Amino acid sequence: MSDCIQVREATFESIADRWEEMLRSCPGATVFLTPTWQRVWWSRFGEGAQLKLLEFARDGSPIAIAPLMTRDGVVSFLGDTDLVDYHDLVVRSADAVLVTTAMLEHVASWQECHTVDLKSVPGDSATLPAFREVAQKLVWRPEDRVEDLAPGITLPESFDAYLAGLRKKDRHELRRKLRRLHEAGEVTQEELKTPEQIDAAFDDFIRLVRLSSPEKDRFLTPPRVDFVREVTLALAARDHVRVFLLSLDGKRVAGSLCFRYGDRYFGYNSGYDPEYRSLAVGLLNHALSLERVISQGARYFDFMRGGEHYKYDLGATDREIHHVVFRR
Repeated sequence: MSDCIQVREATFESIADRWEEMLRSCPGATVFLTPTWQRVWWSRFGEGAQLKLLEFARDGSPIAIAPLMTRDGVVSFLGDTDLVDYHDLVVRSADAVLVTTAMLEHVASWQECHTVDLKSVPGDSATLPAFREVAQKLVWRPEDRVEDLAPGITLPESFDAYLAGLRKKDRHELRRKLRRLHEAGEVTQEELKTPEQIDAAFDDFIRLVRLSSPEKDRFLTPPRVDFVREVTLALAARDHVRVFLLSLDGKRVAGSLCFRYGDRYFGYNSGYDPEYRSLAVGLLNHALSLERVISQGARYFDFMRGGEHYKYDLGATDREIHHVVFRR
């Protein structure tokens, strides 16, 4: 076993508090790595798999967590790419090599497992170079490819500074569209935070998402809608959620569901009423949301996977998401 590193298999109940504490020192922390998100996903979609929550300690002090599961000889993170945009270990950058070494050594003892399949690892995660380094020393044969791109925006301290940072054409277009929207009627935007507020508006939000495209309508199967509702309300109770709803003359015409962790916001899903497409209500709801979160101290807005054009119109640049596989 890796020098000084102890590994034990745990349960959600046994490590929830330590998990939250370790996340605070993890540079890649997101809501997808919280025990709240992981527990809800596992309770709804874990059937047929075996839970493998690994806790790593050095000299008896917990330093990392690997939220894993096994199914048919394959070790993976909890969750799949349909509902979970980012996966990773909960670990400090300084401990990444030691912990990834200990993880792969420990998994190698599971005789029935032949593959470690780790999807949706952020390209700037400390675990990516650690896995590459460790794999050269162990019996695993590594594969690493770019799985997708996730556009995002590094935010300045004011909305005026954000606008000034846009390309001239995009800045002009955004201001023109905002004027047209205000000329069309009374514009308001709700910012919902509490579980009670979000639960009351949730069905209306899902209606807008379904209306915005046939693909989103097909994606929103009853099990997925139930999952998103449950995990959103659970995270809202910990102040990790914002729902932004844009109304024109009192009618809700666009909505977005955002998660927040620290000073980072994550645009999880959004939709709009196509009857108001000509007024660009979807894009403008995002723009007005950016204005709000900047004023609240947000320093990065992550639109997450998907290359929709509006993200780049709002100034986003791409970040890679990787898919790492180890075979033996």
